Amino acid sequence: MHRFISILFCFYIALYGIAQITFNVKAPSKADINGQIRLQFELNGAQGGNFQPPSLKDFDILAGPNVSSSNSVTVINGRSQSFSSTTYTYILAPKHNGALQIGGASVNVQGKTYHTRPVTIQVSGKSNPNAAASSSASQASVNIQPAGSHIGANDIYFTAEVSKQQIYEQEPIMLTYRYHIREGVAVVNIMPTGKPEMKGFWTQEVELPRNLSPEAARIGGKLYRVGKNLQYLIFPQQSGKLNIPALSFRTDVVQRYSGIDEIDAFFNGGNNTHLTIERSAPSVAVEVLPLPQPQPTNFSGGVGQLSIKASLVTPMPKTNDVATLRIVVTGTGNLKLVKAPIVNFPKGFDTYSPKTNDKVRITPSGIEGTMEFDYTFVPRNIGKFTIPPVTLVYFDPQRKSYVTTSTQAIQLNIAKGTKAYTPIGAGSAEDIKDIDQKLDSHFTPSGALWIGSWSYWGLLAVILALCVLGNHFVQRIWEQHSDKQGRITKKAGKRAHKRLLQAQQLINADQSSSFYDALSAAITSYFAEKFKLDKAALTQQKIQEQLEAHDAPSELIGATKSILSDIDFGRFAPSSENTRQELYQRASNLLTSLNDSLR
Repeated sequence: MHRFISILFCFYIALYGIAQITFNVKAPSKADINGQIRLQFELNGAQGGNFQPPSLKDFDILAGPNVSSSNSVTVINGRSQSFSSTTYTYILAPKHNGALQIGGASVNVQGKTYHTRPVTIQVSGKSNPNAAASSSASQASVNIQPAGSHIGANDIYFTAEVSKQQIYEQEPIMLTYRYHIREGVAVVNIMPTGKPEMKGFWTQEVELPRNLSPEAARIGGKLYRVGKNLQYLIFPQQSGKLNIPALSFRTDVVQRYSGIDEIDAFFNGGNNTHLTIERSAPSVAVEVLPLPQPQPTNFSGGVGQLSIKASLVTPMPKTNDVATLRIVVTGTGNLKLVKAPIVNFPKGFDTYSPKTNDKVRITPSGIEGTMEFDYTFVPRNIGKFTIPPVTLVYFDPQRKSYVTTSTQAIQLNIAKGTKAYTPIGAGSAEDIKDIDQKLDSHFTPSGALWIGSWSYWGLLAVILALCVLGNHFVQRIWEQHSDKQGRITKKAGKRAHKRLLQAQQLINADQSSSFYDALSAAITSYFAEKFKLDKAALTQQKIQEQLEAHDAPSELIGATKSILSDIDFGRFAPSSENTRQELYQRASNLLTSLNDSLR
């Protein structure tokens, strides 16, 4: 009996141990507004999956979720028992004071979902942005590598990604180049050494803001900063396996000399050194399928999801009036490569080549918007006419087939216009008048304006001079009115200082990257407008070349290079409010000096 009870007790303990699965949350009940909070979710007794994070709208996530797992095996009386646990850890910073709520998390274990209870943390204290910034700057300073540190292949690398690996001819896909920089490696400049060779593709570069702020990502257990560097929308023009070759990038890495004397650092340009590293994004292969054969005879060349409609810009044209029929192709795909649709106008209509107006924008799925085709025609005869439906044939990659869509027929009731033709010889006798034989006395041989007289030639010279001056004056007014780029260049300084005001409002912002983005936008927009360049193509080297070409003083060129480097460095190494205020003032003074010098 005693032995039976012992066996029953052991069975109960084993059963209890197996069934004991818990999922709990650990968080402090109180916290300081300037401190960091460690939040942990512990799953004990089993391995779980599909972890659903809690709602953390009142907190900034500094790190996490970091996942750690452990397994242990216990042997009792020759019997082994395993125990598993998984911990999900966050490092949080509170956004404001008060009772801040952390929502519940959930995890799936063997088909069953376990939930944690919501918890409340009482946050108090006086916010001290300067202390937080100082702490962040100190941490960034520690993270900068010492001079001479090895930069491995996994410390900085680039990737090339396409939105789809298998596509049809003319089907658009997005090609994106991204940089990956390991935490602790400070980079101040990233630029391609050339342009990617895309034989067999029609390309459209996607304009990206200069040096987009990177995002944090955990890769292989290490923290990286990941950001877009280049992006293209590409359209394959032939079938087969097309290859986009590798593309090289050059980066400037900042490293720090340790133990250098402050006076030596001052006279030697600081205690930082720049190291140039070159890396390549790998080649990308894309399989391009040919469009199905045979193609329809009236295939427009459009690939995507398209629609077509027609309307009269001139609602009630009359004979000999100039009228316009507008055909609008709308949708997503290779809109810019769509051929103008064929319109069969009635007999007796004079027609002209269509005028194309594109109203499109680039998106990750292709080119979206509308293509407008304006057909000018002139009806010559009175009566009722019909413009038959206009057909658009395109290929839909989703359906994998050709699609035909048409407009509605348009009915015209042409009335007689004021510009109707008058048959030759139909004029009445009243239209023929006798020639007046009386000549003005001024134009007689003895008159003041007789051809060849001094007064005649003098008046002719005055009229000619007035025509030349008037033509020159009108031409200057027209050039000033039509030179939109010239007006933009002339007012680049004023607009730059307006943009600087936006950066000034962000000096005290919680996220310093917003300030640096606004400051960078103000300066690069100024140079783009002043030098009439594409803002996406501006680099430090390009700006320096343009300043030298415009004979800018060397001290302004050096100040420009210095401030652009400080802005890039600030994105990766958070700074204090005083540092941001000083950088803003330097930028304002620089723009004023540049505007005076580059007039």
